[in-house]
Amino acid sequence: MLHVRPPGPGSRTGARPSRRALALRMVIVLCGAVLLTTSCGGDDPADGPDGGETSGGKGQDTNLIGKSCAGNADCTPHGLSCYVTGAGATGICSKGCTTESDCGGGLAHCNSVQGSLICTLPQYCDPCEDDNGCGPDAPVCLKDASGAGYCTKKCTVKEGACPAGALCRSYGEKVDEFACAPASGSCSGDGTQCSPCKTDGDCSPGHSCFQADADAERFCAKGCDAAANTGCDSGFTCESYGGKGVCYKLIDGKGQPTCADGAKGFCDPCAEDWECGSGRCVAKNKKMFCGLPTPCSTNIDCPLGGQATFCVASRNGKGNICAPPPAFNCHGYKACFSHPCGPGETCVDGVCKGT
Repeated sequence: MLHVRPPGPGSRTGARPSRRALALRMVIVLCGAVLLTTSCGGDDPADGPDGGETSGGKGQDTNLIGKSCAGNADCTPHGLSCYVTGAGATGICSKGCTTESDCGGGLAHCNSVQGSLICTLPQYCDPCEDDNGCGPDAPVCLKDASGAGYCTKKCTVKEGACPAGALCRSYGEKVDEFACAPASGSCSGDGTQCSPCKTDGDCSPGHSCFQADADAERFCAKGCDAAANTGCDSGFTCESYGGKGVCYKLIDGKGQPTCADGAKGFCDPCAEDWECGSGRCVAKNKKMFCGLPTPCSTNIDCPLGGQATFCVASRNGKGNICAPPPAFNCHGYKACFSHPCGPGETCVDGVCKGT
C-alpha cells in the first residue's frame, strides 16, 4: 500500500482527528492507496474541477515526477502528491494514473508500486533506447527477445533479486554480469491471456491487467464467470478475485495467479516445484533453488561433478541432487563454474577475474 508522507514537525500530535481526517482515512482504506482525495478511481488529489489545474491555478509539472520529498508541501505546488513507496523509503512526488498518457510522456511512466498505479521514473520493463532513457531503479537498457529495449537492473542469483515474472540472467561479455530479464522473453505481448502488462490498455478486449498482490507479477487475464467456472481457455480455471471472475492458470489441478510456471532452470530461486522446468524445487544451505530433472548418485552424475556441482542429499526425501559448492551457491555456479573463464582469467569466488 502506498502512503502519503505525514505532516511535518509543525503539526499537532495527540489531538483528536477532525471529521474530515476521519473521512480521509476511510477513503484510504477503500481506495487501496493513500491519496489526499475524497474519491476513488485514478483521480489525482491535486486536480481541480477541470482535472488539470490545482486549486491554486497551477498545472501539473510532470518534470517533477520522481523528485524526492519529505511531505506533500514539496509536491503540491507542482500539482503532485508525496508518495512513500515502501517502508522507510524516501517519498517521491507523483500522481495516480491508469494509462501511460496520464504521466505526460518523457521519462515518466505509469507503473504499479505496492499494488497501485502511479507515475514514476523508468522502472523494470519500461521501454528505452539506451541507458539514458532509464531511471535509478532500473538503470540498464537491454534488448528482449523481440529486439525491443527495456530498462532493468543488475542482480545476483538469489531470492528476491528480481521482480516477479523476471529471472536473473547473465548478459554482456563478462560472465559475472547479471541483470533481471522477463521470464516470458519479452516485456510486452499481444494482450491476450498471460501477456505481460502494466495497465489495462496493454490488454485486449475482455482482459484486464491483473496482479494478485503487491509483490506478484502483472499479466493480462481474461474475465470469466466464477460461479459457473466458464469463460476461460483450456489450461485455465475461473477464480473469484475482488468480486470478479479471473482466469488462473491450472497447475497440478489447482488455479494459480501466475503465468511463469516451468520457466525456471537449474539454480534459479524458487518456492514451489511447479516453478521449475525440472519440477524439482529443492533446498540446500538454507537456499531454495530449481534442481536438475533427475536425481544423482555420485558427483560424476552432475555438471562438472566434483568441481562445479556436487551430489548431495535434498529435502523431503526427494533423493540426492546436484548442488553448487556451499561457498559459491548458485550465483557462483552461473558466473563461471558452469563454463570456463576467458584467456588470462581465473574463477575466484564464482567470478572470472584477471590473473
